[in-house]
Amino acid sequence: MDSCTIQLTEAAHKYGNLNISYCGKDFFPLDTFGGSSKKAGIGTQITIKAEGISEPIKTDIPTDNKTGRPRWIFRERAWIRSFLSSNKLKPGDTITIIRTGKRNYQITPNNNNTKEERHKISNNHYYKTNLGRIYLGDSLKILEKIVKPNTVDLIVTSPPFGLVRKKNYGNVDAHKYVEWFKPYRKIVFN
Repeated sequence: MDSCTIQLTEAAHKYGNLNISYCGKDFFPLDTFGGSSKKAGIGTQITIKAEGISEPIKTDIPTDNKTGRPRWIFRERAWIRSFLSSNKLKPGDTITIIRTGKRNYQITPNNNNTKEERHKISNNHYYKTNLGRIYLGDSLKILEKIVKPNTVDLIVTSPPFGLVRKKNYGNVDAHKYVEWFKPYRKIVFN
């Protein structure tokens, strides 16, 4: 399954404009891109299931009437504010769009925690870009708070093996490395 992550902006809250340009043109079928207005022609619609919204959304992606390039928002946008509200999302939060079929997509918040849990996580939030986030703290505790099961494809450790010599930061002995790593696997691959 292909997916893309979008960081929410003020425009998403004000106008329902999700900036889907991060997904790229290949993420959507080419015939999904319709005219600049409904009169100019609607593209073949895709179906979106958004977490917290009971009914599936049918929409296409409009293009600019002068350049013909995608406007990179969904034409149907009335549902977006409800989605943001029901998931308590704010500008700066991220969502994931997952392609579940040729014309089927699912949208989920990346961090569907309570307000109290979000505050705890934000205290460890160190740096953020459109490509990802860096957290500072005990990685096992942070992962328990922010990772949904079956959403991780790869874990990289540095180094990717147990160390023979003791380091100042307190590494485990090489023969205990696998046992030390098992709680991480349990959190992200459960």
